[in-house]
Amino acid sequence: MAKSAIFKPSLFGLKHSNRDFTQKETWGKNQFNSSFPASLCAYLDGKGLKNVYLKLDENLKIQPALIRGVSIPP
Repeated sequence: MAKSAIFKPSLFGLKHSNRDFTQKETWGKNQFNSSFPASLCAYLDGKGLKNVYLKLDENLKIQPALIRGVSIPP
């Protein structure tokens, strides 16, 4: 039987985070809610997908807009 790889808990694209995702507390509401959006943006960019968010214009009509990522050297 082949051994499966063991990965350290993490969120996609967050290599330089001050969060230690091996700790249970890191997955709590306040810390996870601030880390997940950054990870989702990195994932979408990594897959070549557009990162769309919705905003309201001055007439309260829904307007789609793009979030553009910034590349950070490794």
